Amino acid sequence: MKALLKQHGVIFILLSMLTGLMGAFVNPLMSLFIVEGLQTPPVYLGVYMVAVTITGLVISQWLGGMADNGTSARKLFMVAVSGMVCALVAFANATAFWQVLLAGVLFLAMGNAAIPQMMTVARQWAGRQQNIDITSFNSRLRAAISFAWVGGPPLGYLLAAGGEFSRSFYFAAVCALVALIFACKFIPDYSAKKSQHSSEPAAAASFHFGCWD
Repeated sequence: MKALLKQHGVIFILLSMLTGLMGAFVNPLMSLFIVEGLQTPPVYLGVYMVAVTITGLVISQWLGGMADNGTSARKLFMVAVSGMVCALVAFANATAFWQVLLAGVLFLAMGNAAIPQMMTVARQWAGRQQNIDITSFNSRLRAAISFAWVGGPPLGYLLAAGGEFSRSFYFAAVCALVALIFACKFIPDYSAKKSQHSSEPAAAASFHFGCWD
């Protein structure tokens, strides 16, 4: 596994797909879930979307600032994925709109920052490799996310058929947990300050497999 990660970045491709699936299973379903699943007026969907979007922008800026100040992007990614897990479990067990709104503002808005943080971790790793074409590598990462968004929504609706929205939410939570394990066990830990001030050109970095190094 370590050899695959070092030579080809396969783990990052898989991580990109898992990160994409987390949102692809959930976001397209939310309008149907809020209006039909919870039997709430359509105007509540607008309240949810505005609240989660604004909160997500604030949280993304906050996490980006932490990364710029040297906080490990891997740990920020893990925080974002943990927020997604909490949101998905809350959605699966929600019985009222206020519960969904609260989970969306507190947790899903944080979880939506997972893709930018994952891309940051991948770029930090690729920049230290001698045998990686960064442009091609970034294209593969984005292709994996796009593939997740092609297959995720139809499968999410299939799982939610008959009003069983919890099945789709729990499936997405499993994807998030697997992504969290991948990040914990197989993704190297870099900080922004280390990458900015390192004087070694694209040196192969040592890999740390502890959860919180």
